[in-house]
Amino acid sequence: MSFMMEGKTIVIAGVGTGLGSQVGRLGLREGANVVLAARSEDVLGEIATEIDPSGDRVLTVKTDITDEGQCQRLADESANRFGGIDAICQVAARDRFFGGLGEVKREEWMAAFEFGVVGSAQFT
Repeated sequence: MSFMMEGKTIVIAGVGTGLGSQVGRLGLREGANVVLAARSEDVLGEIATEIDPSGDRVLTVKTDITDEGQCQRLADESANRFGGIDAICQVAARDRFFGGLGEVKREEWMAAFEFGVVGSAQFT
C-alpha cells in the first residue's frame, strides 16, 4: 500500500453497489477519508458500514446532483467533517435508456442531459 491519499478527502457522487462503492473502498485502502453521496440513503448506509465499520473515515450524504442546494450541502458537510475536499469523483449515471436516439422521447433525453451534464457541473 502506498497511502498516496493519506489524510486526503474524496467526495464520490453516484455511490451504489458498483463503481462508486469500489472507488470508496480504494480511497479508504489508500488512506483517504471518503464521502459517499447518492440519492438512496439506505444503500449509502449499507456501503459505509461495509467499507468502514468504525465510521471514522466515511461520511454519507444523501444527494441528488441535479439539485444545486443538495450539492452545496454535500460540499459543506464534507468540509465540516474532514476539513476540506481534495478530490471529487462523479460516477452517477442514468442508464434507463436503450435503443437509438430516434426511439427516446425528448423528455427522457432532456432528463438524461440534465443529470449527466448539468448535474455533473453542479457537483463540481
